[in-house]
Amino acid sequence: MRKEPVLTGGQKTNRYMSLICIAIILILFFTVLLVWYFNVYPHWISWVEANISKKHSAVPNVPIYYQDQVTVLMYHHVSPAMKGEGYVTPQRFNRDLELLKLNGFNFIPVERLAAFTEGEVDVPPNAVVVTFDDGYEDFYLHAFPVLKKYQVPSIVFIIGGMIGKDGYLNWDQVRSMERSGLVTIGGHTFDQHYRVPVSPGKKMPASVGCIYDPQSGYYETREEYLQRMTEDCRLLQEIFMAELGHSTAYYAYPYGAYSQDYINVLKEFGYRNIFTVLSGSNKMKQNPTLYYRINAGTPRMPPEKLVARLITGGASAVVPASQPVDWSPAWDM
Repeated sequence: MRKEPVLTGGQKTNRYMSLICIAIILILFFTVLLVWYFNVYPHWISWVEANISKKHSAVPNVPIYYQDQVTVLMYHHVSPAMKGEGYVTPQRFNRDLELLKLNGFNFIPVERLAAFTEGEVDVPPNAVVVTFDDGYEDFYLHAFPVLKKYQVPSIVFIIGGMIGKDGYLNWDQVRSMERSGLVTIGGHTFDQHYRVPVSPGKKMPASVGCIYDPQSGYYETREEYLQRMTEDCRLLQEIFMAELGHSTAYYAYPYGAYSQDYINVLKEFGYRNIFTVLSGSNKMKQNPTLYYRINAGTPRMPPEKLVARLITGGASAVVPASQPVDWSPAWDM
C-alpha cells in the first residue's frame, strides 16, 4: 500500500500561499473584465461603429465647397484592361466614389440636375452627377457594380446603332440597369459617332460637319446635312421607344462638338438636356443645351486630384457664352 507523503510545515505554508495567489489573480482578472465590459467596452464599440460609418458614408459636418451649382463628371471606360486615355480601372473608379463620399460630396440623379437648371428644385451643397459616354459593355460589367455598392445614380449615353455589337451593351443589360433605378439612359447619336472629311485634309465629327467626298470632290449641302441628322435623331428616339418603351430627353454631343443647326434638330426630337465636354459648373437657369463636365475618366485625373479640384473650385471654370457656336473641341483635362 502506497503511503501519502507527509508535508512539513514549510511545504504546507507554500501550498496555501500558492492557492491564495491563484485566487487573488482570478479575482483581479474578473474584476478587470467586469470594469472593461461595463465601462470601456461601450466606448470601444461606439468608436468602431463611428469609424466604420466614416469609411462607408459621407463624413458629417463637412465644409460647403460650393452650393447652388452642380459638377458633372464624365467617364468612358471602366476596365481592368487599360487600353488608352479614356480608361480607368474598377479600383480607380471605386476610389473616386469613395473619396468623394468621404469628403462630403452629394451624388444626385441627372433628372434633378435638369429640374434644377429649369429653376424647379434646389440641389444639396457639393452636388455631383456621374455620366458615362458611348455605352460600352464594361460599364455594365465593372462600373455598374461600383455604382450599386455606393448607391450612386448615373446616366449612360448610348450610341443606339451599336447596342448589341461586340464591346457594347446589349438591350437586356440596358433594361436591367434602368430597372435598378440607378441608371438613366441617354442618347449619343444613332450611328453618327465618327469623324468624316469636310475638306481636303480636314476631318470633323459627322454630327456637325458637311461630308466631303474626296473621290468625286462633292460637298454635302447644308440641306443634306440637316436631313442626315434629322434621320439619325428620329432613329434614336424610335429605338428607345421600341426597346425601352419611352423616349429620352438626355443627349451628349459626340466628341463634344455642336452647332446651332445640330441643336435645333435635337430639340425638334425632344432632346432638351444636352451635355458638352466643356469644363465648368452648372447653375440654375442656364442653357440646358450646354451642360458642362469635368473629364474624370482619365489616368491623368487620379482620385486625390479629382477631389482637390472640386474642393478648390475646379468645377467653377470660366463658363462659355450661353449662346452656342460651332465648336469642335480637344479633350478637356
